[in-house]
Amino acid sequence: MHISWQQLEDLYEKYLPFNYVGRKLLTQYYIESDKQHRGLKKTTAEQRFDWLLEHKPNLLNRVADKYIASYLGIDASTFSRVKSSRWSAKTHSTRLSIEQA
Repeated sequence: MHISWQQLEDLYEKYLPFNYVGRKLLTQYYIESDKQHRGLKKTTAEQRFDWLLEHKPNLLNRVADKYIASYLGIDASTFSRVKSSRWSAKTHSTRLSIEQA
């Protein structure tokens, strides 16, 4: 479900309690997003990729690598290198787990 920006503004204007709650939620989302991005800035490219795998793995199948790299704040070529090394390590680790079972 989605609504346009104008529809949201109309709701805010028509229903004052919704205005208050909506703006509080928006503020909270902004604070959480800011914390996340500040935290990622203090990490290596490898740690950022690992965070992505843990928290938002579906993005890898839905979003182009250059946009994910930008989201993580790393160069596209660095992202490609890290993805390649982490992906092969993860695949190798999964194969070993299956073979040992």
